[in-house]
Amino acid sequence: VSELESNESYEEEHQITVNVTDNMSVTSLAIYADDELLNSYDADQLLADGGTESIVLPNKDDMTVKIVSTDVADNESKLEYDGVSVGTVFGKVVPDPNPDPGPVNSLVGYIILALAVIAICTAAGSYVIYSRRKKA
Repeated sequence: VSELESNESYEEEHQITVNVTDNMSVTSLAIYADDELLNSYDADQLLADGGTESIVLPNKDDMTVKIVSTDVADNESKLEYDGVSVGTVFGKVVPDPNPDPGPVNSLVGYIILALAVIAICTAAGSYVIYSRRKKA
């Protein structure tokens, strides 16, 4: 399983990838969030996809993600990830680690930069005028 660890928080629409293999053949794969089936895959679909499936986890706080696979001998393998939070942490939305500044934030940045340049030019001009008057 990639992009999934216990006791971690993730952004909204967090996608995980599960790769399931067996020396014989895998007959099924099921992915659950707090005992709610998110998706299941049969042997044909797993074979067609090379045993690799991706799924977007639901936005939920403190869930248990369980992945169950079965092989041709009916052996069952389970992986559980506890304390997974997607989209919310303690009732708050998880901030995007790379937010889009958008046009408003970019415009504010340019205005601040322009004001800083004007202030520097004004200070430099004042110094030149003051030093010329002092020499005269």
